[in-house]
Amino acid sequence: MKVIVSISDGDFLLLLVSPMLNEKLYTEFVNSTSLNLTSGQDEALKKIAGFISGTGEGIFALKGYAGTGKTTIISILTSVLGKYGMPVVLLAPTGRAAKVISDVSGKPAYTIHKYIYRKNTSRGYEGKFALNYNRLKNALFIVDEASMISIKNSGEKNIFGSGSLLSDLIEFVFNGNGNKLLLVGDNAQLPPVGDEYAYALSEDYLKGFGYDTDSFEL
Repeated sequence: MKVIVSISDGDFLLLLVSPMLNEKLYTEFVNSTSLNLTSGQDEALKKIAGFISGTGEGIFALKGYAGTGKTTIISILTSVLGKYGMPVVLLAPTGRAAKVISDVSGKPAYTIHKYIYRKNTSRGYEGKFALNYNRLKNALFIVDEASMISIKNSGEKNIFGSGSLLSDLIEFVFNGNGNKLLLVGDNAQLPPVGDEYAYALSEDYLKGFGYDTDSFEL
């Protein structure tokens, strides 16, 4: 089994000499940690390996109650994929959540708003923030605490993009070619104010954006 990684202009390009990248990634995920993984964590890593090694763009929702190992999986992914040269971006809805995921992974993490929006400097748009430019290709975007991401437009008071953070996040991620989005969270938590439930963790809802979508619950 042999995999060659070529990085050009910051892009991640995986040239497969073997069709078994899925299995190789899964094996490296498992071998990268000294922890005794639960059967659920093991199965999640297996499914995520298939998601990452699959062709094209896609969305994956990883769900689980507190203490089920979601942050452990994030740490494993960032460690292994970094060796392959695959760009990994860590995001969270709040600064506190971003700090937690950064501390766990040892990698920089950002709030969603800070990363995907930019101040609109056009005349007549003072105080408004438009979607930023996503220059990354073939990257994995991991968003922790995704249950906090709202789909509601806040109307006249809204100053960020379309007003739907989830829609803007997905549009931003897939403005770059070949990217993948991993949404991580606990759908037992209270949904965002005004939302009926955590849409960002609903496979059925996410499929409505037109991308290949999968999910797993720990």
